[in-house]
Amino acid sequence: MPVPVMIGALLATTALILYTVGILMTVITGKVKKRNVIMQTIAVVCDAIATVCMMIQAQGLIPADFHGWIGYTALALMVVDLVFVIRHRADGKASSPMRIYAAIALVFWIVSYSLGFMKMG
Repeated sequence: MPVPVMIGALLATTALILYTVGILMTVITGKVKKRNVIMQTIAVVCDAIATVCMMIQAQGLIPADFHGWIGYTALALMVVDLVFVIRHRADGKASSPMRIYAAIALVFWIVSYSLGFMKMG
């Protein structure tokens, strides 16, 4: 397995764990805490670096396949969720629409992650 793919897979798995824990804590409790912001920030950074690693391996910025596009979309959804988490950190409350969005974004991201590993075979 090429080194960029190994690094990307490790970082994507780290992002998976952090996204899952951070988002589930918010969705279940309805509260946004400092640790949610920290976990999701680290997850987005890991996700972005993993995406760059995959771009290096694919030798291009524009994805040539469905998984590439769904990966970009999943990253964008998580960046939006991070913005929501940061904005709601001050009052500490996760509104119902925010919690629904976070849950949908997480499921979409997990599908993207799973497709990547299925593609690797």
